[in-house]
Amino acid sequence: FLQLHTQQYLQQQQMDHVKLTWQRIRRRDTAAKKVADILAAARERRVAVERYLKSIPRYGWLQMSDEHGYKCWVDMNGGKASEDGSQQTMPCYSLLQWGASVKIQVASRRHLAVRALQQSHKAQEAHLEMLRVEAKLQAEREKAERNALQVRLKLFCSIGTTPGRIKKESAPECSLEELMPWRFRFVEEPVFMSGMWAL
Repeated sequence: FLQLHTQQYLQQQQMDHVKLTWQRIRRRDTAAKKVADILAAARERRVAVERYLKSIPRYGWLQMSDEHGYKCWVDMNGGKASEDGSQQTMPCYSLLQWGASVKIQVASRRHLAVRALQQSHKAQEAHLEMLRVEAKLQAEREKAERNALQVRLKLFCSIGTTPGRIKKESAPECSLEELMPWRFRFVEEPVFMSGMWAL
């Protein structure tokens, strides 16, 4: 115990207490200066916003002339500032109302950005679906053309010695529906998509 306290005492003797105190006071002064600068900037911004709001009339108020030719502000929304619904000074927004409007603007911009992103995703998905449908229709057309070509080749090759006769063993192995274009075929559960005619 005595040896531990002796070592601590020797360490304290070697420390520069003046410098440590000066550093602590400097850190405190620096923090206080930063806080003062932040408060001063906030006050300046508040004054600038209040000056800006003084030039903006409230929504629905218009400057008009009364029967004596004096300028007055009239509430077109039906508000009652006085008996006739008018006042001499221009009605302005308060700082609290400006803060609420800023929050509404930020939220509305974020909402519009999300909506625009969703619409772009939907448009991209619709485009990809259209490409898939077009590729499927093209494959069906090519298959129908191949089937028709095979049938024509079978009919051409199946002609025997008798003109106009078709050999029974070489008759085409396809139904009449397979010879028809894809849009005229009968399907038990037809799938109609946007842009297709139900022919």
